[in-house]
Amino acid sequence: MSWAEDIYSTLSGAAGVSALVSDRIGPKFAEQTEALPYITYELVGNVAANHLGDIPTLDERRIQINFYSETYLEAEAMAEAARTALQPLGTLNLEIDLPRDFNSRTFGIAQDWVIYFSRS
Repeated sequence: MSWAEDIYSTLSGAAGVSALVSDRIGPKFAEQTEALPYITYELVGNVAANHLGDIPTLDERRIQINFYSETYLEAEAMAEAARTALQPLGTLNLEIDLPRDFNSRTFGIAQDWVIYFSRS
């Protein structure tokens, strides 16, 4: 399973997340016609987890998860539900509010995660 499949299955399999977004979870971006709320995710960094004496078997991946909604409170609830689901996999480094998009009238929150994945 790829890192993207792991992220999707973790988020879509979490009752708290799916209750808010159903299956509107996908890589990079959503179409402008996508119903709100939704979640996107993308790889923003990948480094081999080096250690002495052997070839690395893990990759340290920085993954950004974005939450978009018509209301800030719903975006915040999505971020909290995703945090609960993803916490066993890695470390949340940063959570920030995204600027409100006045054209699409959406609120957004972004989370930056570090998660280790097997290189196999």
